[in-house]
Amino acid sequence: MYILRKSTNTKKLSLSRALVFTTTSLVLAGSILLGVSVLGYLLRIGGEEYALMEPFLLFLAVLFIGFNLGTSARRARTRVWINKHFVQTKFDYNDEWRNLSDRLTLTSASDSYTSIALHAVLPIYNGTAAVCYLIDGEQFLPVQQLNISTRLPPISTKDHTAFVDKMQNDNWMFLPAATNSNLAKFNELIPECLSNIVSILLILPLVNNERLIGFIAISANLEQVENFDWEDLDLMRKVGKQLTNFLAYQLMTSELVVTRQLEAFNQFTTFIMHDLKNLIAKQGMVAKNAARFIDNPEFVADAMTTIENSVQRMSKLLAKLTQNTSFDLASSQMQETSLVDVFERAIKRCEGKQPMPILQSLGNDLTVKADPNALVMAFTHLLSNAQEACDKNGNIDIEFSQNSEPIKCRITDTGSGMDQEFIDNQLFKPFDSTKKNQGMQTLQKSSSYLWMSR
Repeated sequence: MYILRKSTNTKKLSLSRALVFTTTSLVLAGSILLGVSVLGYLLRIGGEEYALMEPFLLFLAVLFIGFNLGTSARRARTRVWINKHFVQTKFDYNDEWRNLSDRLTLTSASDSYTSIALHAVLPIYNGTAAVCYLIDGEQFLPVQQLNISTRLPPISTKDHTAFVDKMQNDNWMFLPAATNSNLAKFNELIPECLSNIVSILLILPLVNNERLIGFIAISANLEQVENFDWEDLDLMRKVGKQLTNFLAYQLMTSELVVTRQLEAFNQFTTFIMHDLKNLIAKQGMVAKNAARFIDNPEFVADAMTTIENSVQRMSKLLAKLTQNTSFDLASSQMQETSLVDVFERAIKRCEGKQPMPILQSLGNDLTVKADPNALVMAFTHLLSNAQEACDKNGNIDIEFSQNSEPIKCRITDTGSGMDQEFIDNQLFKPFDSTKKNQGMQTLQKSSSYLWMSR
């Protein structure tokens, strides 16, 4: 819900814009003709040879007036210039700019920067819904929708080249509901998926360094478009520049974060590769000399010591990577395993974090044929992820379905989980997570721990 802006201007006696334009035009034309008349009079005093120039000057004056006021385009430019400098404008640009800046800084931890941008622009025309498209390769993706229930499809730059070029090259603002021929120009270029948005008032381009990085479509009361003029266009272009700077900065910051995370990941893998190369080098020396000294008891003793040392170092490395008890991933010992025992061990590994998982009563103890260590490791990771997704007062429940084969296990938590927007736009992006300060954090901690332990 948005509160309608109250006008701070009190009713007062003022001249109409049409009267000001007509009066100014007549004064301008009269001033030119008067100036030419005075100049002609002075020329006649100077002599007959100068008096011949009077008709020529009069012709130039009439031509100048006709050139500037004779065409609709020239009159429109003159009217805008007069309105800007002689008539009180519809908007107080200082207030509008300050209010927009304030709304862009009113952020919360749960809001994305695209959501902030949409909430900032909607109050200008009491908008009810909006969508923000941002460039992603050769298409524009609807990265944020506000009060639009239908999921909008991407817009290909190849299929809508003219639409993109018009916004990018001319900073053109589309008004789909406009009836004025000048404002409704090029509306046929609007993609069909945008035309289907209910009550779309305008499409605002976001141009950064002569490159279209996206656009915002706003839904509002369409009766407002009948009163649109140069002031509305001027205001929204300034708003578009502010939003573009805001979004471009946020995009650049996100790219910088990913770059730093990749650098941390590369540093982390460098430490691991260094240790692995050392271990492989030791094992390679043993294998290389085994054929020559296999019958030498001293060589066999040294070889066993080297192998034992390698196993110990590898176990420590795995323990540091998991920050938990190391698991034997190569184990394939399949055996009858109690699920109660598996989950008790998995829950024990999750001690120290809140909330603690709760194992619902299984009735008869269920058993499965599996590798118990690998199964404990798998459920430990699931429970750990559930703990990270919940706050300390949340709940994590473990339930089983005993009426079907195979046995089905269900782990539920009260965390917020992934919404449809995250699944559609961020699920497969590197290091993105719905858990704030998670994902890459564990990796960076492991890297620091390995560095300090060396």
